[in-house]
Amino acid sequence: MLSAPTGKDALVLGEKCPERIDLLMADVVTPGINGRELAEMLVALHPDMKVPFASGYAQNVIVKHGVIEENLNFIGKPCSLRALGRKIREVLGTNPAH
Repeated sequence: MLSAPTGKDALVLGEKCPERIDLLMADVVTPGINGRELAEMLVALHPDMKVPFASGYAQNVIVKHGVIEENLNFIGKPCSLRALGRKIREVLGTNPAH
């Protein structure tokens, strides 16, 4: 697992990572490089990477302001570990049958 305190740091890690990156958990609203910009740059380098977006803002608010599109994977904050786990499994396509 890689971890970075800022979008810029995450971009540097992603650019230098020789291994496949399966998942980028990106906060939508961050200073400097926002989550959407970061995802676009890293998906270009790691095309199979899946990206769920998180935000403390309501999804309809960030969609309305053009930060992300309505059909992107989104989870609101705060969220439980169970909800986060479900979202990650859903995004990776490993969600078990009910």
